[in-house]
Amino acid sequence: MAALLPVVVVVAVRANMVPSKLLMPLAFAASAGSLLTLTGTPVNPIVSSAAVDAGGSPSGSLSTRSSAFR
Repeated sequence: MAALLPVVVVVAVRANMVPSKLLMPLAFAASAGSLLTLTGTPVNPIVSSAAVDAGGSPSGSLSTRSSAFR
């Protein structure tokens, strides 16, 4: 997210928009994205190992949570 902050501010200024109109959705998207990756929260590796124990396939480091249950 930090790498996109200057880009979003420049895009907002060029579009004559208040930067917060684009920065808040960026913050929410970054938060959601981190929750969906295996290493995003401490619970995700636990859920992944539980899925493997239940017969599911192991998840990679960038797999989404739903793929752990396939």
